[in-house]
Amino acid sequence: MKYNVLTLLIAMLTIACGTAEAKKSSTSCPQKLSGTWSFGQAPYGCGINQSLAQPLEAKYPSLVYDDKKTKAAEAPRFTKEMYDFLTDYATAYLKRRKPEASTQDTANWVQLVLSTANQESFWTHFRKGKDGQFRFFKGDGHHAYGLMQIDDRWHKNFISSKKAYDLGENYVYALDMLYDMRVKVTRKPCSNKTDAQSINRSVYSAYNGGPASKCRWLKPGHKWAQNDKNFLQKYQQRSWESLLR
Repeated sequence: MKYNVLTLLIAMLTIACGTAEAKKSSTSCPQKLSGTWSFGQAPYGCGINQSLAQPLEAKYPSLVYDDKKTKAAEAPRFTKEMYDFLTDYATAYLKRRKPEASTQDTANWVQLVLSTANQESFWTHFRKGKDGQFRFFKGDGHHAYGLMQIDDRWHKNFISSKKAYDLGENYVYALDMLYDMRVKVTRKPCSNKTDAQSINRSVYSAYNGGPASKCRWLKPGHKWAQNDKNFLQKYQQRSWESLLR
């Protein structure tokens, strides 16, 4: 594996539920940087204290998207680096939680994780603007932090610990949620739909809207149905692959 995953794949096992269904309100985003819904450049980039920014940039130098470079060069470079990082972590995580996982089960898990990260942030976490300033991605009215969009309204302790800014910590915290939701959904699937795609759609719905929303994707009239449709599109298209060639 390219990345040293063992140092961050610790026994966090934090069980909490994400949601996109809470009331939105604006929070702080200094040095706000707009963006596009593309890999590494999702809006919005927010400045963070240098005491956090400097060590994080030093820790993950190749996983910072640089706006000063051309998109034709930077998007494939960044996507390849992030793909390796996300895949290595997801694979190592599953081996730790489920040592007996088959090759196909691992592939299904990795596709769930990559697609969820795609839907939540287009793999955006750290970014440098054309001004050279280091930014951190915040979505959903600046309530949702980083790669996996950890919401400060539902994960207050994790956010207050400042760990959400660290790419690896942010990712592992979300992997804990995804894994435990996947176990629960597999044990009690929606409408007895047990194929991998249906299980993963249920996991995403639960991740995005909380455990009670696991069958939301079967309700086309739900007010958040578009989130589930968007996830399915990303899950099926795997658009990151076009940047890995």
